[in-house]
Amino acid sequence: MRFEKLVFTKRDIKHLKIMALRRGVWFRLHRSERVLINLIIISLKYVRSRVLINILVRIVDKISPTAAYMYKAYQIGIKIVKLRVKYAKQIGYRYGIKLLNDINYIIYLGIWYLNTSPIYRPNI
Repeated sequence: MRFEKLVFTKRDIKHLKIMALRRGVWFRLHRSERVLINLIIISLKYVRSRVLINILVRIVDKISPTAAYMYKAYQIGIKIVKLRVKYAKQIGYRYGIKLLNDINYIIYLGIWYLNTSPIYRPNI
């Protein structure tokens, strides 16, 4: 799965490192993964590269699987909400744009999609 629009800030990466240290996962990570996190904290304000974001999501999955699951749910939820807003505009419902700001609804739709059997999932 690609995470093109996800942006990791320096604060997020610092929080990720602290979480890994507290959970005792930091030294179980591969040395290159630890170096990558430290280099991002030192040198970048935020990460926009698709390749680097995909690597960071894999590292987040090792540190906190629930956080990685929430990222995936958010990304999928955004796609679903955009489709619903598009359809709402087509039928004349002008308050549908408010759904784009409702993070709980976005995550709800993402989790709904991830928990649905692949046979019954809609194409997004």
